[in-house]
Amino acid sequence: MADNENLGHSRQQAFADRFAEVLRRKRADLGTTIDRLVQDADLDPATAKAFEAGAGPIADREKVNAIALSYDVDMTTIYPKHEPVEIGPDWVAVDDARVHAQSAVMGDMLEAFVHLIRSLRGNPNGPVVGFRRVDIDVLAAHFDVAGEVIVEGLGAVVGVNQMRQASMDHAYHSGEQTIRSGLADAAV
Repeated sequence: MADNENLGHSRQQAFADRFAEVLRRKRADLGTTIDRLVQDADLDPATAKAFEAGAGPIADREKVNAIALSYDVDMTTIYPKHEPVEIGPDWVAVDDARVHAQSAVMGDMLEAFVHLIRSLRGNPNGPVVGFRRVDIDVLAAHFDVAGEVIVEGLGAVVGVNQMRQASMDHAYHSGEQTIRSGLADAAV
């Protein structure tokens, strides 16, 4: 189904490289050492050195946030800006990544979309997926259905239980910008 099975890995590495550059620049601007920056963050200098080299555990959001806090880095300047999902006759795309669906039927397109989002996040089989409201709205407009129908369809593709589906529905109705299929999300 996917045109590029390494989407998640390449995106995570691109993020790791951007993060490393920002950390190195920030430390140079502060004129300090790694040891001083991490002493209050409950992180060892080896972990900080790995992050500065672009080899830190990017998937570990707690460590990423702890490093960012110890370096006084605003994470909103690092995360990439994503365009809303694009939809073609039998494909869905986000930014430069595209996945083909088995058909143009809504269920197949939603399945392709979930596969794309999981791949972009480096977790092709992960149980939790965060869907951006803007993407749900674009999908709804494309299929000429209410956003609630898309949320229900995404829940079915991900395999959420009735309680999680109700939570997704509530998040959508409440105007949340990210609708999660689980209790946590690792969006990059």
